[in-house]
Amino acid sequence: MDEAISRREFIEAIEVGGVTVVVAGCQDVGLDDLNTEPTETTMRDQQQQTDTQGSTNTGRFEVRIGGQAVSGWQRVTLPSSSVAVEEYEGGDQTLWGEVAFDHLEMERNFVPGESTLRDWFADVRAGKVEEGRREIAITVQNEDGTAELQWEFSGAWIEEYAPPELDATAGDDAPTETVAVAFDEMIRTEG
Repeated sequence: MDEAISRREFIEAIEVGGVTVVVAGCQDVGLDDLNTEPTETTMRDQQQQTDTQGSTNTGRFEVRIGGQAVSGWQRVTLPSSSVAVEEYEGGDQTLWGEVAFDHLEMERNFVPGESTLRDWFADVRAGKVEEGRREIAITVQNEDGTAELQWEFSGAWIEEYAPPELDATAGDDAPTETVAVAFDEMIRTEG
């Protein structure tokens, strides 16, 4: 067998420390490399790199409503989407129908005197179409504060507003207000 094993020529299952590993690289691997027993430290380091490589921390995000940063968000649930399936009259073919989106759901700390969400919902309830529709941008940031992912919602309006729930047994839990937001369009961008 050749001293260098090309990824196109060879795939092998080997056992390393009680774990079966399939060797199929995207670079040439020497036979000596296959016989090297990894240490616990190198295996842990490789696992940590694999676990975090390309991932984004979803706990670091910014919400802008109407171009203004609004702070205090505890949770933002981005809408999922589904495609309606319709049967073709012949019955032997299915067609994709309309795409439906769930609401954008957001929960933030209730701050006495801060009325961004209540005022926005009041505009919607009053039928003020121009004032009631806003643009929302939710940006996920990396550790440096640089934008990694962004979701933009155009023509958004609050469909449901839930004021803080009062609970005498809650202890030190901060009161929150929650909104369910409908929108005309959602666009996801990276970077």
